Amino acid sequence: MATSGILLSLVAILLLAMQDPNTSPVHGYLWLLITVAIFMFWGVQAYFMKSSASSISSEGLFFYMTVTAVALSPIALLMTDYSMPINWGVKGVPLTALIQSLNSWGALLFVLAVRYGKSVIVVPMVNGLFPIVTIALSLVFYRSFPSRLNLAGMLVALIAILLMAYDEVRRDNTASSPV
Repeated sequence: MATSGILLSLVAILLLAMQDPNTSPVHGYLWLLITVAIFMFWGVQAYFMKSSASSISSEGLFFYMTVTAVALSPIALLMTDYSMPINWGVKGVPLTALIQSLNSWGALLFVLAVRYGKSVIVVPMVNGLFPIVTIALSLVFYRSFPSRLNLAGMLVALIAILLMAYDEVRRDNTASSPV
């Protein structure tokens, strides 16, 4: 089941990557390479989070993640296009601070979930299911609906995540039940 889930997730990636060229602001394929790098980095990160559970506390791990994020902030400054106007008003800095606080709480809870849960279940659920919240909010605020291919990709991704999580739970129950 887990193998089926992994194969379905690859199909989901292709379906989600397909955009209508007439309505999409997406140009080229650099974004897809960056996306692949992200899931590789986050996959390795989750592995080390789980494997370091006996060496460092969740709080310490989160602290070092925060220090690293602050250390990388000059790169974000270098990436900033200063020829464009920067919103210093109420919808700029405070909204960004709110968004970053949600990101920080999510990262802290992710560290805790990986430490105390099974990373093989936590990681796909977190990374695969949060788009459902994003989609629901988009439907409410923008009154837009994803294309058929993107919707199919979301459904295939959901099925893939559920297959992988169910397979892991099933294996745990089989291993812990008396024979």
